[in-house]
Amino acid sequence: MNCDKAQELFSDFHEGALTEGLRLNINRHFENCASCAQDFLSFQQAYQSCSTLSAVAVPDDLGETIARRLDMVDFERKRASARPGRWLRTAAAAAVVAAVLAVAVMYKPDSYRGTGANIIPPIAQSATELTIEKVNGTVWIRFVAGEKTRVDVLEGGTVESLLPPNDAKPIRVDTIAAGSHYNVPVTVDGPIPQPLWLKVSGMKETVGIFFPQPAVLTSRTFTGDVPQTLQAIANGYGVVVEARLIGPGKPTSQSLVGAEVLEAARAAMENTSYKSISLTNGVLHVR
Repeated sequence: MNCDKAQELFSDFHEGALTEGLRLNINRHFENCASCAQDFLSFQQAYQSCSTLSAVAVPDDLGETIARRLDMVDFERKRASARPGRWLRTAAAAAVVAAVLAVAVMYKPDSYRGTGANIIPPIAQSATELTIEKVNGTVWIRFVAGEKTRVDVLEGGTVESLLPPNDAKPIRVDTIAAGSHYNVPVTVDGPIPQPLWLKVSGMKETVGIFFPQPAVLTSRTFTGDVPQTLQAIANGYGVVVEARLIGPGKPTSQSLVGAEVLEAARAAMENTSYKSISLTNGVLHVR
């Protein structure tokens, strides 16, 4: 992994779209190249600045306009006879951001379209403010690490007394440097997607993410613990459920009634310690 290759992968690395091998290679490169590590931090800061912009009325030729400007930046970079210094690479990144901002200020927004539009929402500012958000049908895990943070992502398993379950399958382990953005899309496959469990260093709770299981016929009346109840809500109302869980709790009789998911969820959680329940863009948040 050389510097030019690492810079080409900045965007995919930031969005969590790299293969495991490439992700490890670029992490090792950052450990040995302070210049690229600093450039990537500048890239993240620029990306975050763009994410706070209001939505705009996008012109039909937006992609072509940005592509032409990016081509010019790339041409100027390649024309340099020697490997560019850090200032030039940072300038190139700034030029890209300037191109996007220039387009943005040329068109006034019709209205704010929120997370339903192609605008990435602002990222939380610390690990304790980790957010699970749904953008254009994709669920994202987001936060900015206030300190060096480890994130373990596990899948499925049989919930008994511990969360995550002892037999949950490890999916990925990420270490995020202090001040870095964690911005990872969540993909689940199959008619019976299993819950995901997140263990984040510095957080006492386990984050559980429950996806609707279209192939499962869920009864509105059943006996179950907290994770089973949350999965039943996801199935019965077709929402993603994200919860900060201390433990599975004791199985109790449940009756999911009502046409509205918030009404059913608040009734189901009435005799638990989870009292803060809200719905945002197809994600039910339980605290």
